[in-house]
Amino acid sequence: MKSKNYFLTLLVTALVVYGIHFSLLHTRVINYSWYHFNLFDGIVFLIFLVGGLMIVPAFKQKAENFTLRFLVLTTAQMFSALSIVAALAYVKIPNARAIGFNLISVFLVFLTVQSVLLVKGLRDDS
Repeated sequence: MKSKNYFLTLLVTALVVYGIHFSLLHTRVINYSWYHFNLFDGIVFLIFLVGGLMIVPAFKQKAENFTLRFLVLTTAQMFSALSIVAALAYVKIPNARAIGFNLISVFLVFLTVQSVLLVKGLRDDS
């Protein structure tokens, strides 16, 4: 049951963040292409979706194992997001700074939501 709530909340968060990003792009507050917008928001969501698949088996384990998986998951996700930003700088995409800033902003929103959901789920078990 916890895994369904986790994925549902993560999906709702993804839709809200995507909607906010879409409105910022539509009003020209963020000024880069639709292709990059969809690509990088999709990649960030994919990082957290795969992370969710990694952490769900830990819901039924002891708290120590859950904590270890959570730390490994967070580290892997941060490494993935920062690798994407480094690739942007290496390939020299126009507006790489703006895209990188937005990518890290979206990443931090997802990381915060994920952390709150996982800690809340761990507390509910105790």
